[in-house]
Amino acid sequence: MKEKQHYFRVRYATKFIEIVLAHSKWEAIDKVYSKNIDQYKWIKRSKFTAVRDYNGTPNFKYYL
Repeated sequence: MKEKQHYFRVRYATKFIEIVLAHSKWEAIDKVYSKNIDQYKWIKRSKFTAVRDYNGTPNFKYYL
């Protein structure tokens, strides 16, 4: 049986970055951090937050 996935709104220091499909908020943060660390060397993982989005729309993305 598959584990459920949910949409999470990921923010960096209160700035909205992206909506991600993940199992947990920690996985959502890791996905966004991994995507952006090569381009933005100065970002810190500790400043990321993720909140479950009950109206998930996966096409939203903003850049740091």
